[in-house]
Amino acid sequence: TNERRQGYGHPNKTWALEQIKAGTAGKGCEFLVISNSDNYYVPGFCGAMLAGFDNVTLAVYCAEMVHNYTKWSTINCCLERGRIDIGQIMWRTQPAVDLGWGGGVDHSEDWFFIERFLQRHHRCEFKQVNGCLFIHN
Repeated sequence: TNERRQGYGHPNKTWALEQIKAGTAGKGCEFLVISNSDNYYVPGFCGAMLAGFDNVTLAVYCAEMVHNYTKWSTINCCLERGRIDIGQIMWRTQPAVDLGWGGGVDHSEDWFFIERFLQRHHRCEFKQVNGCLFIHN
């Protein structure tokens, strides 16, 4: 959007998921990535992530990321708070949209979204893809 809404970009995430749910954006899109402007994706990110899906997988995330919070060191990622970023996950659109962002603006809303997703779905529907495909600034 042209409007800076603060809140770590979370108001824009709420808005975007509502637009997709209403059918005014992303029509026919089977997968989505929830991202902010300070994220970088290596070439081939989408292909590698899509290859991680099978018939039961609802979301995939890359096994490693580089993050400015750790002075640009590599983080081995897992489904735990502080060890994953929303931008490194590719979701099947419908389950993510059905969950909705929730409207919060806390620094950890990314994790809260993931946690709510895991409460609703089984962990085996969330798969890891090898590689460091994502950098968070």
